Amino acid sequence: MRIRLTAGLVAMMLIGACGNETGSGGALDDQEAAALVQALTTAGIPVGGSAFVLSPVFGEAEIGTIGDYDGIGTQVELTTVDETGTHTVSWIGVVGWTGFDAGARTVEEAIGAMFLDVTGAFPATFAGYVADGDVITFAYDAATSSNYYPGDAGTFSMTGASFGSASDCPTVPPLGGGISITECEVRTGTMQGSVGFTAGLTTGTGDPTFTLAETAYDLPAVRVSMTVDYTGALAARGAGSE
Repeated sequence: MRIRLTAGLVAMMLIGACGNETGSGGALDDQEAAALVQALTTAGIPVGGSAFVLSPVFGEAEIGTIGDYDGIGTQVELTTVDETGTHTVSWIGVVGWTGFDAGARTVEEAIGAMFLDVTGAFPATFAGYVADGDVITFAYDAATSSNYYPGDAGTFSMTGASFGSASDCPTVPPLGGGISITECEVRTGTMQGSVGFTAGLTTGTGDPTFTLAETAYDLPAVRVSMTVDYTGALAARGAGSE
């Protein structure tokens, strides 16, 4: 039962780390974070199906800005243990949004970028490109209807990052079914860099293209390292088949 890292899973972790009606300088509570994830899901942003990965981030997230958007930076190391061994995937991302209404569970706009080509330790800097396949970008604009734009060209770079010492995640949800989170650490810090991309409309009736001009960011960020053990679920499944 090996986890496969998809754009949806990455985006869910990234998006779940941010959102607040009060704008930059604020912080999330669990209800606001859940409302933002639902808002972005409804908007068509690919938030995947692994909500348990989000909880450790909620209590630590603070909000900065990317241009005209509220925003957050995220670095994630996810290790899974299953019948084939131990597997680790990592990614780095930023996301921005405007017009988040927690009560209505809606956003007016959202943008984001994820760097997937992380091997070994998190890099001190990087420059990634959509065309090379190591960066995913996306945008959403609710001006006319639910309009989703996956990026088709652009860049995402990180020129620096700094994180404090690790502490236990403030929230570690029980998963059940023999699946357990055996380790979860979180660090808070900052990320700096730039992002810019173009994208074409895939759903909705809005403008056929979206462009984010190259925009510098200096964001609050959260780094999470989590280990999820699936061997208990595998053992229970084997026992049930006897």
